[in-house]
This record gives sequence, structure tokens and C-alpha cells, in this order.
Amino acid sequence: MSTANNCFSLLPWDAKREISSYLVLADAATFNEVLRRDERVYKKLPADFALKHELRVLRQKHNSIVKRYEYYQDVDDFRMLRRAAKDMFGFCLHPRSDIVFMHQMGVREKLIGFLAPWVDVGSDVWEGATQGRVEKMIGFARAALQVVSETPFVRQVLLA
Repeated sequence: MSTANNCFSLLPWDAKREISSYLVLADAATFNEVLRRDERVYKKLPADFALKHELRVLRQKHNSIVKRYEYYQDVDDFRMLRRAAKDMFGFCLHPRSDIVFMHQMGVREKLIGFLAPWVDVGSDVWEGATQGRVEKMIGFARAALQVVSETPFVRQVLLA
């Protein structure tokens, strides 16, 4: 887009700053596109903006796994229940998920409680599973439990 003089270029910088204060981040970026480089008004991103976005994305992923797990638990489909649990183990082992354990209070404790029956060979969750499947899944569950347990809580980030 051309950055030649336009109606906004004729405004004083204070007026441009006032206009920018009423714009959301995407609109402020578009507004700056029509201004010359030396006229642009920058908005400071809110604190923890990127962190909150990543936490929202990870929470959606976590919630979808939990919903599937709860559904298969209600219908007593152990094969699909184990598949949903394996997805939860994968979620726990993914490097990006550490953000959730470090910045959302109570998540670590809930996941530790969730993982506890999956590391026990005598648990009911292994009903009907082959010995090879049990050993593989228990190893996966133990690795997930270790990651969740060892990740320290840093501070609470509110998503409101």
C-alpha cells in the first residue's frame, strides 16, 4: 500500500495516538500500514499476551482429550479409553505442554492423579489388554508422570 500523504498524515501525532488507542491490535497494524514509517503509532502488547494465547490453545487440546476420555469411560469402551489415555500421555510429553504445568495452578496435581492408575500394572484400566500393550503403555505413562512431576510451577497466569 502506498504510504504517500493521506488524510491521516495530515493529523498531528497526538490525534493519531488517540485514534490508535481505540483500535484492537489487528486494526492498529492496518492503521499503521497507511502511515509513513516516521508517523506510525505503536501499541504495547498486554503483559503475557503470547503466553495466554498459547495456554488457551493448549487448554482446548487438553479439554478435547478429557472429553473423549470421559465419554469412553462412561460407555465402558476400554480399548478407546486406552487410546484417549495414550493421547493424554502424548500431551503431557509434548515440550509445549510444560507451559501449562508451569503457569496453571492445580493442573499438575490433576494430571498426577490421572496418571496414577495408568502406571499400576494391577489397575482395572488394563482389563482385556495384552501383556505387550500393558508394558508399552505403562512405560509411556511413567515417562508422562515423570515429566509432569518434575516440571516446577512458576506462577499463575489468569486467562480471563
